[in-house]
Amino acid sequence: MGNWSGEYSDGTNPSTWNGSLGLLKAWNEQRQPVKYGQCWVFAGVLCTVSRALGIPSRVITNYNSAHDTNGSLSIEEHYDVNGEPVTESDDSIWNFHCWNEAWLVRTGLDSRYNGWQIYDSTPQEMSDGIFQLGPTSQHAVKEGDVNIPYDTRFVYSEVNADVVKVIVQQDGRKTIGEKNQTKVGLFICTKAVGNDSYINITSEYKYPEGSSEERQTYNKALRLIGLGSGFVPFSADGNSASASRREAEVSGEISVSGSPKVGDDIEAILTLKNLSQKNRNVTVNISAAAIVYNKSVRRKLFNQSVTVNLSPNEEKEIPVKIAYSQYEKALTTDNTINVTAVCKVEDWGDLVVENNIVLKKPPLITKALGPAVLGKPMTVEVKFTNPLATPVKNCVLTAEGSGLTKDEVKKSFDVVEPDQTMKITLDIEPYVSGQKKLLVNFTCDRFIDVKGFLTIDVTENS
Repeated sequence: MGNWSGEYSDGTNPSTWNGSLGLLKAWNEQRQPVKYGQCWVFAGVLCTVSRALGIPSRVITNYNSAHDTNGSLSIEEHYDVNGEPVTESDDSIWNFHCWNEAWLVRTGLDSRYNGWQIYDSTPQEMSDGIFQLGPTSQHAVKEGDVNIPYDTRFVYSEVNADVVKVIVQQDGRKTIGEKNQTKVGLFICTKAVGNDSYINITSEYKYPEGSSEERQTYNKALRLIGLGSGFVPFSADGNSASASRREAEVSGEISVSGSPKVGDDIEAILTLKNLSQKNRNVTVNISAAAIVYNKSVRRKLFNQSVTVNLSPNEEKEIPVKIAYSQYEKALTTDNTINVTAVCKVEDWGDLVVENNIVLKKPPLITKALGPAVLGKPMTVEVKFTNPLATPVKNCVLTAEGSGLTKDEVKKSFDVVEPDQTMKITLDIEPYVSGQKKLLVNFTCDRFIDVKGFLTIDVTENS
């Protein structure tokens, strides 16, 4: 059962699962939906089941994945003047989304559409009256052949939609903040075969951003759905074809210092640059919120306003500081904070700048305390150091590994004091030889689902 509410107390947090085994066992025993999953959980289980059925399958992750509800190949993001999202459209951009690919022959289609096919176990829109997606030819997506079945139009938008930011003014007027042709589908990857790295497969889904081939396929896709290549999905006066694109006179970027971890105070910087030869007064409204990866949950942290005067070609930095005390109780399991700035540029218009800051979790250090031999007990040590100035409580460590554990291994303990290192040992007995992976998960009241893994080579004799 899917759940994106941020509240999982009557089930299992989607990020807690270490693999498909425990989830499939629970389903087999209960014969009812297992609580809870999100896209990577569904994709992982579908990959397991597909491979068990003999279907070559892999999991795909798309960063900045678009959810195009009206099929326009564009995403309209609405904000109020304070930088808070406004529900004027169901379109959205997820920080990431996972689906699957299967290697199939597409009987009934030209042979060039054979090969990797996209199918999604977390379908976001109805197709032929039910929630389903695929099989969608990866080749059709790259070439903009959005008329090829099934659901190619939606997948094309997921990886290559244009983005229009719309500002809803206090008097209800709507103005275009900017149009971005490169934000969606920033990075598409899958696990490499035979090692623990990833492979970048963005080029299998689309031509390079900014290239003539990419725009040609985008315009081709628009024509195939009955829209002209100059289509603009929204304009200030409500006529979708009449908005003209303005040359930017002020640019903006939000950056963050270092690689902040959960528990750190966050120091971000909004950099504004005047690209014109005129003085520009800019009123900046900055908002921050803790979010989940698909932005369905948004827990407000603060709003602040500042006015900046920019001389011709001048660049200024505006510090944005977020204390741990401001976000510790609002942080979701995705450890992500969204910072948005709506910049009203005098005599020009509005600019929207945003950044999602993902906070790192403390590491789990795992090691085997001896050789791994088929059918013989072995011990694994897991260490966790509390980086906070306060104790962490209600600590639970779980472990699972194909060929290593037939059931989930679990240990609970009460408290880890500030700067204290917890050292826990787990006893397992490998039952399949070869290279195996042990996945470990640590949860407490301040850190949810800290992950670690250990590669273990199981021999048949000592």
